[in-house]
Amino acid sequence: MAIHDFWRGMLVALSATTISPLAFAQSTTQSDAPALPAAAQTEQLPSATSAAANCSCGRVYQLSLEEARCRTLQNSIIMELATTNIEAKCHAVEAAEKDYLPKLLNSFSYFHFDSDLGTVLTTPGIINPAVTKVVPVINQDAATYAAAAIQPITPLAKVHAAVEITSADVGAAKAEKQLARRELTKGVEQLYFGLLATRKIQATLREAAAGADQMVKATNSSDAKIAFVQVQQGLVTVNAQAANLQEQLNQLVSLPPCTELILLDPPTPQNPFECPDEAVNAAVASSPKICEARMLVEKAEGAVHLANADYLPSVNAYGFYVNQTATPTIQDGFTGVGLSASYLLEWGKKNDTLRQYKATEVLARQNLQKEIQDVQLTTIKAFNETTRTQQAFDYAQQLVTLNREAKMPADPFQLKFAIKDRLDSEVGVLKADVDYRTAIIELRSLSGCCE
Repeated sequence: MAIHDFWRGMLVALSATTISPLAFAQSTTQSDAPALPAAAQTEQLPSATSAAANCSCGRVYQLSLEEARCRTLQNSIIMELATTNIEAKCHAVEAAEKDYLPKLLNSFSYFHFDSDLGTVLTTPGIINPAVTKVVPVINQDAATYAAAAIQPITPLAKVHAAVEITSADVGAAKAEKQLARRELTKGVEQLYFGLLATRKIQATLREAAAGADQMVKATNSSDAKIAFVQVQQGLVTVNAQAANLQEQLNQLVSLPPCTELILLDPPTPQNPFECPDEAVNAAVASSPKICEARMLVEKAEGAVHLANADYLPSVNAYGFYVNQTATPTIQDGFTGVGLSASYLLEWGKKNDTLRQYKATEVLARQNLQKEIQDVQLTTIKAFNETTRTQQAFDYAQQLVTLNREAKMPADPFQLKFAIKDRLDSEVGVLKADVDYRTAIIELRSLSGCCE
């Protein structure tokens, strides 16, 4: 994330800049180094204040990492959109499944003519004379009601293919929601640990600023004043970054922007896997991207089945009932059953459509293999990065312990470099901790351990 890259770069900058070692002189030399002489006069220099201190709302909220995850997922618009998308795809499946059932048709018509339509001439036989009778073919008032049930037979193959396609869309939508959940969880964890690390840097710089201020009062030297100003500059940057991260975290967890967060520092996480193979297997089994690619393969297969169904003739069965007053020559009410079959020739269009869908299926399968390979490579890289950062963090902790246990030299020139080494180690362990936590978050997100 861009946020992580920013404050990680800030840590590197802090460790590389010449925030003079005199900044830590007061806090690190009280027990190990001799006291420095005081000057006759001292100059008052400006102090940096935290941006959060200027907030007048005074709201304070204690937030744990688990609560931050829950609040982010519960209040995320992205999760709401993903849920709505799944519901829409499920309705599409239900609509497609309805085509398995027969269609029920009800129809009523009424016509009024200016007179009866048509006559019929009847001849009773050879013996009796011919008799002409006026019988209307269609009555002047003609009403007809028809009820029919139409059951598709061969079109059921198309219905089954349509259900396969819409079901694959549901699976893809669920995979997208799972991916969004992982990204949100990973993002809020990185933001949480980023704010924690920034506040630790704040504490370190405040301690350095206090030491530098004491050095200015004790020596009133130019080096001490420069050191104090440099520390104040760094503190202003860190305060601004802390305020920015806190505002972003407040927005994610749906708290007022000016809320002052009290974060609980969770224990350092451990690598849940012993070897890369375990991590790769877990990642492939739970990857939302692979799941979505599989759904695309199923959707392509359904499209091929749909194209094959076009080769079948359209056969439908009918059952109907008619009640009419339009024609007096037939009974008013009658029922019947029927069967219809039709076939449409389209000059090779069905063949071209089938070839298109088969090519799409091949592409979908190749994309699935590509997604599996990408997840495998990404997981191996994340596992190796976790191992590397864990080792770097262990060494950084050892370096801090050794620097704290080392006795400060009495020589002022050597003391300057000793304090700088201690400051660098303090900042370095914070950077190593951030890198390790970030690598663990990435590995857990890829393998599905965060769900």
